[in-house]
Amino acid sequence: MADRTNPKRRERKREHDEYDEEEEERGKHSRLPHSPSSSSSSFAVDAIRTLGSQLDAIERSRISTSSTSTAADSETVTTAVKQEQGQARTDDQASGDNSASSVLDISQITANHPTTADLLQILSSLHPSIVLMPSSGAGPTADTVFALTRIALATYTAFLDTLLQDAHAVEASAWGWHDIHDDDNHLAALTYLVQTLPARTWSLSQTAVRILRSSQVPASFSTQSIQTVLHSLKKSPALLTTALFPLSASGPAPLASGEGGAAVTTIGIGRVKFGFNPLRAPRAFDPVRLAAHEARSKAQILLAERDALATQLGTLAQQLPTLVSSTRDAEGTTSQKSAVSEYEAAVLVALQSAGRAVRHIQSALEQEPIAKSPSPSDLYDVLHSLLSTSIPQYTSATHTSLSVPTSVSNLSALGEPSLFLRLWLPAIILPASALVLRSTIIAQWDRILATVTDAKETIRGFWVGWVVQPGAQLLRTLRRGEAERGLIIAKESLASDLKSLERMVTSFSAEKYNLSPDELEDLAAKVRDGDLTSVLRVYEDEMRSPLKSAFTGSLLRALLIQVQKAKVDLEVAMSGIDRLLRSQELLIGAVGLAPAVAIVWVTTKWALSGGRFGGGRRRQLREGESLRMRAWEAMREIDKLLSLPGASSGSSTSSTDTLPPLTHGLLLLHLSFLRSAADPLTAFYARASPQKKAIAKRLRRAFLQDIRELEAAAAATGWEGEDQKEADARSGSGSDAGPGMGSVGLGWQVRRATIQRMWSSWQGLLVPRGVGM
Repeated sequence: MADRTNPKRRERKREHDEYDEEEEERGKHSRLPHSPSSSSSSFAVDAIRTLGSQLDAIERSRISTSSTSTAADSETVTTAVKQEQGQARTDDQASGDNSASSVLDISQITANHPTTADLLQILSSLHPSIVLMPSSGAGPTADTVFALTRIALATYTAFLDTLLQDAHAVEASAWGWHDIHDDDNHLAALTYLVQTLPARTWSLSQTAVRILRSSQVPASFSTQSIQTVLHSLKKSPALLTTALFPLSASGPAPLASGEGGAAVTTIGIGRVKFGFNPLRAPRAFDPVRLAAHEARSKAQILLAERDALATQLGTLAQQLPTLVSSTRDAEGTTSQKSAVSEYEAAVLVALQSAGRAVRHIQSALEQEPIAKSPSPSDLYDVLHSLLSTSIPQYTSATHTSLSVPTSVSNLSALGEPSLFLRLWLPAIILPASALVLRSTIIAQWDRILATVTDAKETIRGFWVGWVVQPGAQLLRTLRRGEAERGLIIAKESLASDLKSLERMVTSFSAEKYNLSPDELEDLAAKVRDGDLTSVLRVYEDEMRSPLKSAFTGSLLRALLIQVQKAKVDLEVAMSGIDRLLRSQELLIGAVGLAPAVAIVWVTTKWALSGGRFGGGRRRQLREGESLRMRAWEAMREIDKLLSLPGASSGSSTSSTDTLPPLTHGLLLLHLSFLRSAADPLTAFYARASPQKKAIAKRLRRAFLQDIRELEAAAAATGWEGEDQKEADARSGSGSDAGPGMGSVGLGWQVRRATIQRMWSSWQGLLVPRGVGM
């Protein structure tokens, strides 16, 4: 319903849809996963494109007004304006691509936001135009003003993007320290304690030197010095805790009295000062627990730093709808409605928009603000100062707080321990282990050499006997087809035995039955078919008197014929098996080669995966589930931030539902992570689909649309606030409206509806396995 009644929302949705199409085409060749500057774009890019579209509309109204000024003004004024425009076009043609009118088309930015260095270079190209600028507001001056305005708006959104990136880095570092503190087995805290042991030892030695100096005892390894230090530490245990765990102690104790103070340690980092309460007895001197508490303290400092960055981010983001105003806001400054006055009003609006953006940045940087309608030269100087000095110095505080500490004893640093602290224990253990290993190798060299030789021969025998030779035999089988000779029995052996059986039967039958040649041929044919009836009849008759037949009859001859028949039958069976084997020779060779090939493939896969079975697919699944868990956590935090309508502006009856700056900044921070995770999440979700690329593209587009709706609703109808006020005025509603939708706020209703839709629509995308909904 809101989309049908709000033209601005429909226009913005159409622009975002077109923007998604452009990003898909451009992102095919320059897509970086997990990067906010990938094809998923960023909040800053969307903001600068929206601001650029608004500024382009004002600039188009300026150009159209100047081109149609004949109907509104006198001919003299029109001629003067056209002469100035002609001079401007001449200057633009002379300057080529570096003309002020074509500098930084922010409405066409699609993927990567310009950095402060890029903006500074673009700003420097305008210096000749600023120096030679005439006093009038027409011609090249107007083009320069609009170019400066585009750079100012881009600087504003670049500062927003910088705050987002810094907040992400600070939060990631904070959760790293949280992992050390939240380890139930305290293994991470113990590892951190062992890594930082040299730094703590150095800090303790410095404390000992200060104790000796305050006691006026020479700093040496004498018995008196050791006793003095031990006595002071025994009287004031806080000194030991302060030296070893500065963030977990109750503060440095006065050395003169030797008694620990009760102050709270305060650490100043970046733009945040944070206090921490000390650990209490009786476990105050548990080193592992103190190390875990130190990690927790650093995490709290970093989260406070993140909240400070989020507050500034939310404050600046809430000012986005007010940066560029319409020309109607400037018409009140002139009494005439002529074309020239509207032309000057457009230039004045652009100049005021640039000044407004610069003032908000200066307010965040705690600098003295520029005038509301600054001159182009003043605006150029301020922008140059911001891009070259102020913004880099401001963001360097966060980078410094997260950098590796340069001092060994700096235990309060928020960055990870230095390379020396992380590697000092392996640097001590590895040489000793190397010496022991060298002695063992020398003592067992003969056995090691024999083992290596045996392993070499085993590998060679396996490769040659089970891979190379069977592979060559398989290739020979493929080349010659079915084998010509038998695998078990030769073809000639069966033929010769069968002919011998025919001769034996025909000769025996001819003697016994006096058969004719034709009958003998029929008998030979029967023998080839396995019929020995004539022989068996004689055998049956001879068996009636076996002893007599054995000496005087034909019993032995009949038995030998049957033996030959059994031999032929055996060879026939063997021939059938031989034919079967020859028909499956290729399959047998492949089956024989398969185990060796499988062993080689598994070994190669294991070596390429770094000694881990499962390889890339299992690692992909782990990374995908980890990303889904992080996205689910971000979505849960967003739901918590937008749960209560009373969180809008401290009043549940607010009709604008403006979020507090901290809540707004944290919301943009979590949404920025979801933006950067849109590509890998949708690709992981659609990995099993036959059309995974097309499905991932459609899922990503819908997912980014929901994220943009939350970002727009986070401003509590910020981009549509004026339209809503006008609609309320036309309908007669406003302060006299009763409870209902107005009492809760339209912004809260839109946010809650979007959140519910995202939970229901993206459950399979955001909710990891094992998490119930």
